[in-house]
Amino acid sequence: MLRNERRQAFHDADAGPADHSPLPPLESSQRHAGAAAHPLASPLPAPRQLGTCDNHLASEGRGGQFPGGGFWQSRVSTAKERKMQANSLDSVASLLRKAKEIVVFSGAGLSADSGIPTFRDGATGLWNTVDPDEVASVEGFLRNPARVWSWLLELKKLVDERQPNAAHQALARLQESCRGKRLTVITQNIDGYHSRAGNAPVLEVHGTIHRLRCHQHCGFSADWEQSAVEAFSCPRCGAPVRPDLVLFGEMLDEEVFAAAEMRSLTADLFFCVGTSFTVQPAALLPVWAKRAGVTVVEVNPHPTSLSAVADYSIRSGASEFFTALSLKIEEQQG
Repeated sequence: MLRNERRQAFHDADAGPADHSPLPPLESSQRHAGAAAHPLASPLPAPRQLGTCDNHLASEGRGGQFPGGGFWQSRVSTAKERKMQANSLDSVASLLRKAKEIVVFSGAGLSADSGIPTFRDGATGLWNTVDPDEVASVEGFLRNPARVWSWLLELKKLVDERQPNAAHQALARLQESCRGKRLTVITQNIDGYHSRAGNAPVLEVHGTIHRLRCHQHCGFSADWEQSAVEAFSCPRCGAPVRPDLVLFGEMLDEEVFAAAEMRSLTADLFFCVGTSFTVQPAALLPVWAKRAGVTVVEVNPHPTSLSAVADYSIRSGASEFFTALSLKIEEQQG
């Protein structure tokens, strides 16, 4: 009943004023320090207890930990670890046909094939040659805005030079195959590739590297044009202007994360792709979805912290699986 109640609350919230939230008010902020390897162990932060993004948790591509402590509880079903075989593809396709609300939750691994480095992978990880506290934290920005701007500008140039890859295209194709359903992409990525590939709506919980805003939230925002190569002051209030993304030590945007949470809790089917579930608090979304009774499907070539509890843990690359899934749905449609 929880998912149906959440879904009704979500639709009521969609139809009503923005300030009538169906969930309790935002509680006091907290840092989500990784303390245990089991995401469904109690206690967990309740939905909408937003935390700051910590650099020691930003390690997409490696195994990770979740807050809570303790071990899997007996009520959690055994994971259906399986390779991408015909029976699992058929099972997921059947779930997809029945689902009305679908969420795809993506992380840094999805953009790796576009040539965008993940954070710590191998010799190409973003943090291998720089200190994230200097170039990607709010404290670093306040100390030296020019240094942060310069590093993020180089990252933006790389993002602009590259293109959405086959996995992004496969997810856009999947959305085309799911007409009459609502498919929402929730991404931790800042590259904008989901939108460029054709998915909509896309909830960017960590922001975007393509937009600038006033650091003091005075209301100024603008596209980040290639000509803007140096840090500058806000034309409205004089505060520093910075990319509109979440730096380490900052709170996530409450409105965006609340929307992501509600879509997760009211989904029928929740796909997790390209993430190792180590960046908090976004990594808690599939955990909350699972607790609300949503069917969770993990698609990843490697085991992650979520593998032991996902209803389906499919060892496959994203492009291969979602292309095959789209073809299966299209065949069944006609």
